[in-house]
Amino acid sequence: MKDRRLWKMAYFATVWTIWKCKIEVVFEGWEGDSEKCCDSARLRAATWRNAKRPKEFSSVLNTYKQIPTSNQTKKKVKERTGVEWELPQQDQMKFNVNGTARRCLGLARIDGILRNHKGEVKVIFSKSIGSADSNLVEILVIGEAFIIFTS
Repeated sequence: MKDRRLWKMAYFATVWTIWKCKIEVVFEGWEGDSEKCCDSARLRAATWRNAKRPKEFSSVLNTYKQIPTSNQTKKKVKERTGVEWELPQQDQMKFNVNGTARRCLGLARIDGILRNHKGEVKVIFSKSIGSADSNLVEILVIGEAFIIFTS
């Protein structure tokens, strides 16, 4: 029974660590380091295990006292390769939208711009939508573009 609980806790600690690493990559410009993520997952599992049942398990935190310094420094952020915007076809318009959320259920905003086939700007919108997650933000920005386009 004890082994089963350990594996469950290790699973959730690993999933949580992967999520946290993903957030660092997406929102903080971290390049990602699988070795650091694995070490973080092991440390998180050990910490959770010892917090849950300190008398039942011996401490494994001593293993992580001397983390190599090479994993502690953030790597230089790579520059993103841009995608060049293209004009829409004759007598058509193009909406470019962007929705951003800071962390899970953090401050969020939506932005968009509508251009015609000559590249002339017809509509620009930008507004804060309060607190939301990234999935909701994407839906709201597309909805806002539809509302503006159809009005």
